[in-house]
Amino acid sequence: SGVDVVPTLTEDGVVVTLDEDATIKVVDNSKNYSDVADNYALSDSIDFVSARGLFEGNTATTFNPHANTTVAQTMTVLARLSGEDFYGAGSTTKGAEWAAEMGLDDGTPVNQAITRQQMVVMMWKLAGMPESDHPLTASDVNDISADALTAMQWAVEMGILKGNLDGTINPQGNASRAHVAAFTERYVNAIA
Repeated sequence: SGVDVVPTLTEDGVVVTLDEDATIKVVDNSKNYSDVADNYALSDSIDFVSARGLFEGNTATTFNPHANTTVAQTMTVLARLSGEDFYGAGSTTKGAEWAAEMGLDDGTPVNQAITRQQMVVMMWKLAGMPESDHPLTASDVNDISADALTAMQWAVEMGILKGNLDGTINPQGNASRAHVAAFTERYVNAIA
């Protein structure tokens, strides 16, 4: 009907009041990947990004959560998160082009595995490079590149980047597909 509808969050769900001639369509885009157990620590994050179309499965039935994510794949996820309609053939090329235009590209070859630090820096840039002097207590803070320190502080402060059980944040470690899903979900929840 062209009328803006504002949903109201309640304890029982979402309430939407519609005009008598308006309709609302609810679509369940959730996936049930055979390689993501319900009790897997990051399964909710994988559900979050899959249901929103931000991150596609490796196949129609698998997500491949432990595989590395490339720089281009990450750029495409962030482009989709920003409202770009990059799907199907050529989506990672379009995502990389978008990221370059947005100033998110650091010159790393797009087919290379992305590190946790690089992922955080892209998100920090997308968020407008907010200031942060949040203390980092991880045992491997010296592994953070000097030009990424504020981004890493911001990501920890916002709850986007969480430490590992061994007290590290592993900034130079590769971000798996499950990590990118988790970082993306946390980014959405922190920025929204």
